[in-house]
This record gives sequence, structure tokens and C-alpha cells, in this order.
Amino acid sequence: MSQEIGLAYWEQRRKAWTTGNGAPMHNQAILAKINDRSMDRIYDMLVHQRRELSTPLPLSAVIKVIVKGWKREGTWPEGMEAPPDSH
Repeated sequence: MSQEIGLAYWEQRRKAWTTGNGAPMHNQAILAKINDRSMDRIYDMLVHQRRELSTPLPLSAVIKVIVKGWKREGTWPEGMEAPPDSH
């Protein structure tokens, strides 16, 4: 019984992490504004300035930002690509 509750809770949390605030139109508007330059700013704000995002982003968008920042800084393994299903 507790495994079923745990799985349901995990699925609910994963959905929240991967879809942002749950409002698809809101998420689409935010994601449409994210370009390479804004990804660099978001990465610097999160990693170097250690600031929180003022607007929540879906996990998939944050993963793209982090991978791009790592590539820019040379900490991402050369020639390696993130699996398509991770972002």
C-alpha cells in the first residue's frame, strides 16, 4: 500500500518539476523568451551569483540552461551531448 502512495507522490512531484507551474500557456510564453543570451544570464545568476529565479522554469528548461553554461565554461565533456529525453 505505501509503495502505491509513494509512487503517486513521486509522479505528482515529477510532473510539477517538469511542467513548471502547471499552466501550459504561461510556460510556453516563458520558454519562448529564452534564447542563448538569456540562457547565459540565467546560468550566471543561478551558478555564479547564487540567486533564485524570480519566475519558476520547468526542469527541462533549467537543464538546457545548465548544460549550455557548462559547455561555455568548458566543464562539459567535449563531444558529449545530453540525451534528448533529459531536456
